[in-house]
Amino acid sequence: MKISATLEYGLVAVLDVTKSSSAGKRITAEQIARNHQIPLKFLESILAQLRAKRVISSQRGPNGGYLLLVDPHTYTVADLFRTLEGPLAAVRGMAPETVKYKGNAKNLTDVWVATRAAIRDVLEKTTLEDIVDGDLPNEVTRQVQKKGSWKRRPAKN
Repeated sequence: MKISATLEYGLVAVLDVTKSSSAGKRITAEQIARNHQIPLKFLESILAQLRAKRVISSQRGPNGGYLLLVDPHTYTVADLFRTLEGPLAAVRGMAPETVKYKGNAKNLTDVWVATRAAIRDVLEKTTLEDIVDGDLPNEVTRQVQKKGSWKRRPAKN
């Protein structure tokens, strides 16, 4: 699974907006960009997408900035992923369950569906509030505590 810069920066920005909104404050794009070394123009483009999808709102002026419109207790990483990137898992742009194989590859559809289910187990159960508060769901802590989770595995030749 590859996480795009758009998704990574979008999530980081929404987490900052979540934290400031919970304190009753707005946060500017400049503050977010500076906090995370995100190119401002790129961040502004992502924030515009999030505004258009009604995840955040913005206000101009001296007290301007961004506020969260979604409920951080229920809005998940999967929700943001789908907002910015589309489906969690796709095979050649199609839903995994719609891709059919023949012969020796006939069981590959099951592998793709299982992969999507595993991704859902983490991303659909992890809310913005969970991340900001550092109280991650069991699905996340169980995965990061598995032996070898933190070790990158090279391709086998």
